Amino acid sequence: MFGGWYLQSPIGGTVWWTVTIAVAFATVLLLPAWTCCANHNARVLGASDMTFAPGSAGVCYFIPPGLLWKPYRAMREIWRASIDPTDWKRQRGSPLLGWWWLLWLASAWAGELGYWVATRTVDEAHAQTVGSAIQFVRTVIRIPMTIVLIGIITKVHCRQMAHSRKL
Repeated sequence: MFGGWYLQSPIGGTVWWTVTIAVAFATVLLLPAWTCCANHNARVLGASDMTFAPGSAGVCYFIPPGLLWKPYRAMREIWRASIDPTDWKRQRGSPLLGWWWLLWLASAWAGELGYWVATRTVDEAHAQTVGSAIQFVRTVIRIPMTIVLIGIITKVHCRQMAHSRKL
């Protein structure tokens, strides 16, 4: 089903893997860097007593087992501090954060499932087909995850810019 002519063709396969690698690059490297900068900006705008320092807000994406919840908490803290930097602890998060994190975890789980199936299946052709299908699902999950994340980044950026104009 997922091993059709499009994914097997040189052009289709190249496009598919290019998109997959671009999305992975953005989520693995650029998102932690943006999180670090957004945390720093919130502090400059007046947010104090934040739990995450700028560096730890970015690094938390890489250190297990905290990578299962700390990036969400760091992002929620940035969101709240971007609403009102001087009174950020009283601000609420957003359902967008929950959706982003749910999709993030689903994408990670799909990747682990793909690896597990590929290493546990005796028949190599079957393992490749199932592994490809799971990776396709993982990439499909990343599309709405990325759209939600872009919405979060845009809102945080707009709020932080509005606060910086007041300074």
